[in-house]
Amino acid sequence: MRSPRLAVLLAPLALVACDDSMSVDEAPRTVDQAAIYGDDDRQDWYAHPDEDLRNLTEFSIVSFMDPRVLNDSDPNDVTIRSGTLGDRWGLCSGERFADQPTASGCSATLIDDDLVLTAGHCMTSQRACEGSVYVFRYFMESEDALATMAVEDIYECDELLVQELSRSRGGEQDYAIFRLDRPATPEHIPAPVHPAPDLDEGDPIVMIGFPSGLPAKIEDGGRITNTRSNTRDYFEATTDSFGGNSGSGVFDDEGRVIGILVRGQNDYYQDGRCVRATTYPDDDSRGAESISYAINAVEDLCAMGYPSERLCNVEPVCGDGICSPGEADSCPDDCIDDGPPAEWRCDDDWYGTGDGCDCECGTWDPDCEDPRQEILNCDEGEVCSTDGTCVDDGEPDLPAEWSCPEEFYAADDGCDCACGAWDPDCEDPRQDVLNCDPGQICVEPGVCEGDETGDDTGPGGEDAGGGDDTGADAGGEGSGSGIIIDGDTGGAIGGTGSSGCAAANGPASGAGFVLTLLGLAAVRRRRD
Repeated sequence: MRSPRLAVLLAPLALVACDDSMSVDEAPRTVDQAAIYGDDDRQDWYAHPDEDLRNLTEFSIVSFMDPRVLNDSDPNDVTIRSGTLGDRWGLCSGERFADQPTASGCSATLIDDDLVLTAGHCMTSQRACEGSVYVFRYFMESEDALATMAVEDIYECDELLVQELSRSRGGEQDYAIFRLDRPATPEHIPAPVHPAPDLDEGDPIVMIGFPSGLPAKIEDGGRITNTRSNTRDYFEATTDSFGGNSGSGVFDDEGRVIGILVRGQNDYYQDGRCVRATTYPDDDSRGAESISYAINAVEDLCAMGYPSERLCNVEPVCGDGICSPGEADSCPDDCIDDGPPAEWRCDDDWYGTGDGCDCECGTWDPDCEDPRQEILNCDEGEVCSTDGTCVDDGEPDLPAEWSCPEEFYAADDGCDCACGAWDPDCEDPRQDVLNCDPGQICVEPGVCEGDETGDDTGPGGEDAGGGDDTGADAGGEGSGSGIIIDGDTGGAIGGTGSSGCAAANGPASGAGFVLTLLGLAAVRRRRD
């Protein structure tokens, strides 16, 4: 028997590591959620004057969380283990919400008794759906205290029903709907989805979600800048949003869901030795936040024939194959599992019952789809394959000389230097070098040495972002290979760099990296 293998769902945040002299207007763009337009309009639940918006936040807004950040030893007062925003990002003095916790991943909205609407890039598979828990009442009840949360406010995923994450000539789609493990009503209240939104530029909107993993924030200062009515895939607006707002519900002035926050500009920028939130003009003409039309997700759900009276005007009936709310006792055909398949060789009570990933039982145990479940019947260093057999996990063995925390080794979280042994992450030039002084690099067997890269600063930009000189060229005219890593999709995208930082667009060199990492562990130069 081996220890549980746990997946960590962490908030997608973005940092721009640029030259200290770079102005905000020169900051490069990313494809992540982003930043402040004009005044920062984000408000906590306790501070917002609108009772309807407070009720919407309290009863309809859902946070993605890693179950390990929750302490449910008291089922009536579940507490959160989390660092503060200021500590995690190294925020400059005076930055807002620096003392608040950052426990959330993506954001979402309850739209039916047991159905939740979010972004498609937040919910890429059934396994991803089952890898976290879904929490109501994560908001500040007062300046110094979170609202009381009970185990009844915490849900798991039953099934991913709708998921779209695509780009084509016709537009870009990014949305998902999943079903909770039990109805959330009547304790919580579904938000209505606008069936036919007719939007105009300048229309005011409200967004509610969890920017940078913070407790819920109500943002009611945004306005629509582009309806994209010809494609009807997403619209653009000046919402003050950050990584972690992915999936946030966007509402009209009647409290109806019209959109889902999915993309935007960069969140933070380096200001000397600390980090600040990026600010753009309120009428920024260079772009704004992208918000998927929510009705597209609902139309996909209804096209499946899903029995939702509220969303699709289809009343659930016994025998439709869906265990709808209220059918658990009255419709065994829809709600009672027939048991394990014929190939199952282990105890029937072990199949898909949440008691551990039972491997070597003749077939795949559905429990194995949950990364929180303990893997049973396999040796140390093995995992359970999709055919239900034990196979080597393929992970590198931890060297005996390793002196840093075990979870830092080969975790794709940065090149951990000065840890007693070579970190395989250091083989990836995109990884941030940690534990070394500015200007140093990490060399085998894992020690910091003086920087020998990036000495060429000539106008040709020959060494910008490529070859052996990857670190310090700036202002060249060449085609440097600046790198963008998008934390929402996990993909690396080749960019061309701009003056001082590698960016999505620009003619010059590739000195800095724009990193958008899926994780509360921010890009940092040193582990302390």
